[in-house]
Amino acid sequence: MLDKPTSPLNRRNDAVLEFENSWMLNKSTREPATSAIRRSLVAAAWFLFAITSASAEPVHVVVADRAYADLVETIAGSPISVAVVGSSIARGENAITFPPGSLVLCSGTRADAWLRDAASRAVAPVTVLDVYRPAEDHDSNIAFPWYDLPAIAVFSRTIANELAHREPAAASRVEANLNRLLGDFKAIKDRLDKVARDYAHSDVIVADDLSRDVARQLGFKALGLANRGQRGALPPTNLTSLQEAIQRHAGSIFLYDKDIPNPAIKRVIAAATDSGIPVVALQEKLPTGLHYQRWARRQWNTIHGALNEAAP
Repeated sequence: MLDKPTSPLNRRNDAVLEFENSWMLNKSTREPATSAIRRSLVAAAWFLFAITSASAEPVHVVVADRAYADLVETIAGSPISVAVVGSSIARGENAITFPPGSLVLCSGTRADAWLRDAASRAVAPVTVLDVYRPAEDHDSNIAFPWYDLPAIAVFSRTIANELAHREPAAASRVEANLNRLLGDFKAIKDRLDKVARDYAHSDVIVADDLSRDVARQLGFKALGLANRGQRGALPPTNLTSLQEAIQRHAGSIFLYDKDIPNPAIKRVIAAATDSGIPVVALQEKLPTGLHYQRWARRQWNTIHGALNEAAP
């Protein structure tokens, strides 16, 4: 439920302006000394306004992934309460407590269904925003929005609008931060477009869904993945398919998701290395200590470097 009360900041601001205007309207009926008193009282009122503004409750944001949290903090540009929660803590009764007016960011995939369900049971009103929805041809149980720059740009604009609505006094700062972020996204997207043009229609070997989606974004043909939606240990069909693709040098580079615990992948990596096929380790999750845009740039630069290495 979207909760849009009048901003406390606006209520305080209106009260101060009404106080000041009441003095101005009755100025002609007051003694000369009144002007100095009025200025002192108005100064005191603005001093109290500044104190209450500084101590105002921050916006509470609840997300299921650290990348969302990083983007929210970058756009806000000021102290903001962001909680990153995992599906494991939602299994316990009353495991998640949503402060009143919390902003809950979910994707439109089944992976975040638990967070949407938890928010629907919140005692206090909260705002739930869908920040990413996979394309129609994507498996809704597996989504990797961090590699989808247009989707992340839409998310960034959505959260900026919501933050500005909740704190109008910060709207100009939020907009400036958003514009800088979108500029970073454009630079990365321009680089991706160049890679896609320079290596158009390349064949690449992929080990999992993340790798396949990355290859598809670049317009490449993904080879080696026999079954979709596999996590954990490689099934025999996929392992055999990958080994055969590497033996045949079916693709110029080999992509795999390093965040999947997969002991068998080490053998595939070794085979690709022995065959002279560059290997790229992709990541699903934003590492600690990196901002999203820097992490995204590194990921795509690694792919570009591998393609350059494999070029004749």
